[in-house]
Amino acid sequence: MVLDIGPGAGFQLKRFAGAWSKGQIKRIYGVEPGIDMHKQLRLEAASVFGPEVSSRFAVLTTGAQPDELVPALAKEGLLAQQGDGVFDTIVTFRALCGIPEPQKTVDLFYRLLKPGGRLIFLEHVSNSGDASKEGSLLAWALQRVYMRMGWKFWNGGCELTRDTEQFMNIAARQGFGWSVKEVYRTKTQGCIPEIYGYMQKE
Repeated sequence: MVLDIGPGAGFQLKRFAGAWSKGQIKRIYGVEPGIDMHKQLRLEAASVFGPEVSSRFAVLTTGAQPDELVPALAKEGLLAQQGDGVFDTIVTFRALCGIPEPQKTVDLFYRLLKPGGRLIFLEHVSNSGDASKEGSLLAWALQRVYMRMGWKFWNGGCELTRDTEQFMNIAARQGFGWSVKEVYRTKTQGCIPEIYGYMQKE
C-alpha cells in the first residue's frame, strides 16, 4: 500500500502507473486537505488507473500532521488492524515544507512504514550556505530575507529554511534506522534548493 502525501490535483499520479499495472500496488491513499482539488485529483486517478480506481484509490480529506492523519487512518480501519507498520511506501512531494510540525510528522511516517518500506521524497530545503557542501552564502541569506518578507504567508505555509533531511534522520532513531539512504541535491546554489531520493526502513 502507498500513502501519497499532498497529491494536489493528481498530476504526479502517472508515476505510479507502471507499478499499478503490474499489480505491485494494492491500494493508494492520497492525503489531500485541499477539497477544491479533489475533483481534478479523482479525474486524474481515473485516467491513470482505469476502472479499478474506485476500489484501489482513496482520497483522505486531512492534513499530514499526526493529530489529523492518525484519526483519518484509524477511520479507514488501517491502524486498528495492523498497528504502526501499515505502508510499503510513503511519498511526499514538496509537502513537508508547509506542514506545521515537520519532525512529529516525519516521526509518524517512519512508524507507519513496514520494515523494508520506503519514504520517497522531493522537498524544498534550507540552503546550507556552505560552499564546501555546494551551498551559497548569498542564497542562505536571501532565503531568510524572503521569509521575513512573507514568503510563508504567500506560499501556503512553505518554509524555505527547513532541514528536512535532518528530520528524517532523527525520525529513524526511534527504531532500527534506515537500511538504505539515497539522497540527492539539486539547485544547490539557489534560494530554493531541493533534496530528492528515498530512505528505506530497516
